[in-house]
Amino acid sequence: MLDVPSILACTFGPLWLVFCACTNWAFWFRRHSPCIKYRSPTATLLAALMIFLVGALYILRWSRQYQIPCFISLWITQFSFPVIYCVVICRSVRLLFLYRISEAKLVAALHTREDHAIRLFDTSKSKKMKQVHFPEPSPTDNMIYPSDRIFMDVQDPNVPVEKNWFQRYQKLAAVHFLKMTVGCILALHIIVLVIIQCFTTRASIYPNMGFTECFSGWEWIPHQVFSVIYNIIILILFIAYRDVTDGFRVRSELIAMGIINSLMDVFFFFYYDESWANRLDPNSYLINVAFLYLFTFQYQMIIKPTMIAQIYQPTSIVNTRSSKKPHLTLCMESFDFILQSSYLMEQFKLFATKDFSVENVLFYQRCLKFRQIAEEGTGSCILAEAFDIYDVFIAYESHLMINLNGRTRQDIEDLLYQNSYHVNMFDEAAEEIKDLLFRNTFPRFLQGKRHTQFDWDSPTQV
Repeated sequence: MLDVPSILACTFGPLWLVFCACTNWAFWFRRHSPCIKYRSPTATLLAALMIFLVGALYILRWSRQYQIPCFISLWITQFSFPVIYCVVICRSVRLLFLYRISEAKLVAALHTREDHAIRLFDTSKSKKMKQVHFPEPSPTDNMIYPSDRIFMDVQDPNVPVEKNWFQRYQKLAAVHFLKMTVGCILALHIIVLVIIQCFTTRASIYPNMGFTECFSGWEWIPHQVFSVIYNIIILILFIAYRDVTDGFRVRSELIAMGIINSLMDVFFFFYYDESWANRLDPNSYLINVAFLYLFTFQYQMIIKPTMIAQIYQPTSIVNTRSSKKPHLTLCMESFDFILQSSYLMEQFKLFATKDFSVENVLFYQRCLKFRQIAEEGTGSCILAEAFDIYDVFIAYESHLMINLNGRTRQDIEDLLYQNSYHVNMFDEAAEEIKDLLFRNTFPRFLQGKRHTQFDWDSPTQV
């Protein structure tokens, strides 16, 4: 006859399976959304799988009908948590690099003095250009708002983007490098577990399989040591990106997961080391308090990003023009107003840095300047500006490369190959980028300013 804990295990076990499967599928289905793309969806799902396994282990412990061998508890716990730690660390590293590189792009652009610049171009498709002088920048080109002075405090404005430390070592945050690093770390954990398995009697498999006092003994010392190391690394990363304010809310999730990790570790340290806690094993409910932490982890890593991605679906944007709206709303007319207002445009540019899309805003502004230069400048000046825009924003592996349609990119390359130009040569590319900003960055910009009413007649209040 089943007792109450066994009935609870039989009830909540399938529910936990269905819950994890549905939320993980919804997360993966929206993996191409910018809100999830910057959260390393593959690594996040791996951590979610570990959360499911640990949760299933805790649920099975409710039942007294079945005994869980100690070696299963040992392997699942001591392998799953390092995976979760590594995912938190990898996402923290990626966030730090993405933000600092985006920050460097903005700072370099804000301190570009085009009227004093001397630009030489040497490409396979063009000959060297002579010295080129550009018009005086507008007063708002170097505008920095007090709330965003952190951009100026952490970067040297005289250092080009390509010489920025995070830009030069961005391979440390590349997916391939992080996969190799995590693979090596997990291989180390497997080796440690194999060594433990060879010498343990408490978690032995043969000839006598252990079932009692699974969470006590020297077998858990390596896990405690690794937990301390991981928490120190996470703390250092927290300090490193304490001033990061990304538009995707990744930082807040990472901080929440780091705190949850620390609380769980403190809980287990007491559970492993205190004699009063050990006496409650193996059928105590105390250890299952950790199940609440796992649910919170699932919410922070999977459910919350999925909800944010659903809110910012491009199809929810109203692409209409209505003059009846008294404030800026999610429509193209409002977006055009921001692009035409120097004050709001600077605010939008600063937000795009936090949204990791500042190169799109910079490219759009350069296209507007190109039209002005094409209408007023000389032929050599216009062609030099066209080649510069290509080298900075369009060429493959350029430091501020934007995402353009292949045909649009090819049309621009064909013109430059012929050393030719016309006033509208970047118009199609500018419209593509404008549409991209409208559908991806603009909704998050308005959401970030949701407590501020944008008056049409008073943009300086932002």
